[in-house]
Amino acid sequence: MFDSLASRYARYAHLTVEKYTPWLHQVLPESVARAVDLGCGIGQCSDLLAQHADEVLAVDGSAAQLRLARTMNATSSVHFERRDIMEVTLGRDGLFGLVFSANALYRLYAHYDAAQVLTHLRALVAPGGSLVLIDMVLPADHAGLRHRLWAIQDAAARPLTRARYHQHATLLLPGVHITDTLDRHLIALHWRRPQQPATAGGTAAWTGGRQMIRTDPRHFPATAQGPSPTSPPPGDRAAVSPPLADQPAVEHPTAGHRTPPRSTAHAWG
Repeated sequence: MFDSLASRYARYAHLTVEKYTPWLHQVLPESVARAVDLGCGIGQCSDLLAQHADEVLAVDGSAAQLRLARTMNATSSVHFERRDIMEVTLGRDGLFGLVFSANALYRLYAHYDAAQVLTHLRALVAPGGSLVLIDMVLPADHAGLRHRLWAIQDAAARPLTRARYHQHATLLLPGVHITDTLDRHLIALHWRRPQQPATAGGTAAWTGGRQMIRTDPRHFPATAQGPSPTSPPPGDRAAVSPPLADQPAVEHPTAGHRTPPRSTAHAWG
């Protein structure tokens, strides 16, 4: 679909990127070893990610867009590969300090459940790492977005409503910060995986080689607290985790699952 539109998209991509670049400067981590750009398109954000990561894996399913990406992005630390988003896996690619996607996930929801997609992305985030997502949502005026999707021949896409996005994100990403002010068609999420698994007030189980932590909020008495030093940028709001009965397990790779040294771990190119 996007192969035939790659050059047209390249002419106008910057107009969309300008909407969320200021927000990205606020939430992107200062420096990580590895980042992944999922659904990178023509690489409109890949160079920006390279300013925050030693290595960037950028994947997209469109061969034409990747050809443009390689031409337009000369940064040697960005490695472009033709792959679908769901083909980037923990087993094949390891963990990333930054997992990023912009305006790409909404095309997956015609084939995958939203919870499945977010769970897949969450599993790629290293302890202490960040998940930064920008995606298209279905506004109250459905006709307006439908017109935009038809204009790019993407009528098969199935964007979520903003309310559904909130529901899935708050359930699967405890403590996520959600921004609704970038554009009426856009939503932005910023989530950080804890450095260490929760222990106090929680129960641990081992499943598939990963530690699964379920934390009971009743073990943590409410206390008055001031603003956190990592308070979200203006326009964000921190999501409240659901009660224990509805809260999913949060995956934490164990010490036995280490990514090999970057010099030999991945042959990108």
